[in-house]
Amino acid sequence: MEIKQKDNGKKGKFYIEIEGNQEAEMTYTYAGSDKIIIDHTEVSEKLKGQGIGYKLVEAA
Repeated sequence: MEIKQKDNGKKGKFYIEIEGNQEAEMTYTYAGSDKIIIDHTEVSEKLKGQGIGYKLVEAA
């Protein structure tokens, strides 16, 4: 399971796709040059209970 990242310099997300479907995500906004604010985390029912939300936060 690979954690991917999209980032536009102001905000972004870490996410997991399985078979082309996004199954988990954590969105964030930059708060200065070395800090982010995590806006939202979501994990599908398929992946719940596996520590995926924690892994997304760790990736940040």
